[in-house]
Amino acid sequence: MTCYGISGTEVFMEGDYSFSDASDRSLSSYVKDEATTPSVEEVMRWVTLDEFSNRKSLSLPEVKIMAASGKLGETKIDDSGVEYILWHREEKRPEPEDHPPLGMGVYVVRQELQIQKSITISFSDKDSAAEAKLSLVALLKKLGPPENVYRSAVEELNKSCFVMIWTQFEIFLGGYVDEIFKRHPEKMMSDRRFRDLTINFQALLVATNGLSSIDKLREYLVDRILSDARSQSRSIASIIDTLKSIVKFTDDPYRAQYICRGVKREVKRSYLDDLRIMRNSIVHSDGADLGSLSGELFEIDENKLIITDEIYHESVLVIRSFAASLNKSIVNGKYRL
Repeated sequence: MTCYGISGTEVFMEGDYSFSDASDRSLSSYVKDEATTPSVEEVMRWVTLDEFSNRKSLSLPEVKIMAASGKLGETKIDDSGVEYILWHREEKRPEPEDHPPLGMGVYVVRQELQIQKSITISFSDKDSAAEAKLSLVALLKKLGPPENVYRSAVEELNKSCFVMIWTQFEIFLGGYVDEIFKRHPEKMMSDRRFRDLTINFQALLVATNGLSSIDKLREYLVDRILSDARSQSRSIASIIDTLKSIVKFTDDPYRAQYICRGVKREVKRSYLDDLRIMRNSIVHSDGADLGSLSGELFEIDENKLIITDEIYHESVLVIRSFAASLNKSIVNGKYRL
């Protein structure tokens, strides 16, 4: 991607990526906030004779003579009478139609982003692969119809990975609450759940190592509030509410964006509520009790939860985009206490 001039501090060209063909774009998914910080390289720019001499390690008189003889290519003079030469990174002189306007430059902006793509691999034309395929089919027949075994294995894997990622998400949010209270212990009193928290003397002694450590007491209080939050049916919402009651974010993490198979979407609170219900259903009733799903994120059979590849894929994107947005706000200081 090239651009004339750069304004602002953040560069993000939405959808401006190189794909091998147009169909690839509709199969790609990514989270915007996981993009790396753009790196900018200068390709060419109009500079004064003095700056040109410094860049090329030439004396100013030499540059003036070469410019006057046309050896340095086109020169321009601005309204104030200052003469400019086009400095370019490559040895080959750029064509006149590629020159930027006077006062501007050409830059290359690079940004890395992890993009997931669905691909299909065909190996039926390879003899060795065909033999392996026949052996696999024979093994699957002993376990049952191949399509049923495959579908069941995928569903079980998706369920296990879904629960594992959700657990990591809870730990991630809890870690932020813990770190904020560690840095700003006075903020504990701003949350009513801490103000109303009671502790008996014996627990106080144990928590503070015999009244010898205030840090131990802080850790105990944070663990108590997070444990209470996780024991509630709305664990994630409770932790997020605790976080948002203390930290005022410039960008609401609930409005984080992600792209799922080429379609841009925005996280909603109801999405996380639905994922929480799905997690509880898997853990406590093997997907049988789905409670009150909003249905805004997925259309799921109320009788039995099946985590298909599509459901798992977008669930992970929702969690990642919320976490990336929250992390970006904290790291870049886009919040106030």
